[in-house]
Amino acid sequence: SEYPSVDRMLVDLKTNNPLPKANRHKQTSRLLQHIEASMMIGRICARAMERQIPVVTLHDGLFTTPQGYPDLRRIAADEIRLGNGGFQKNPCGIQRH
Repeated sequence: SEYPSVDRMLVDLKTNNPLPKANRHKQTSRLLQHIEASMMIGRICARAMERQIPVVTLHDGLFTTPQGYPDLRRIAADEIRLGNGGFQKNPCGIQRH
């Protein structure tokens, strides 16, 4: 796996789980959605708003002004690096278009 720590976590969530096997996938996907929402809104957007950086979320995306882009990218990379134990290829998945 390209991300062995993520792979281990997902295997652990799906196999070492007291729920019936049929519910494990649903529980794992909900947990990951909750983690993503907490990271994006509770941490990244909160820090951006504290710094007066305009930010809007849409699905899995963060949108800002051209002026806010460098700071938002830095905040996202910092938070994701802190929150995921350091595994990433593209540190925040934000692309400039």
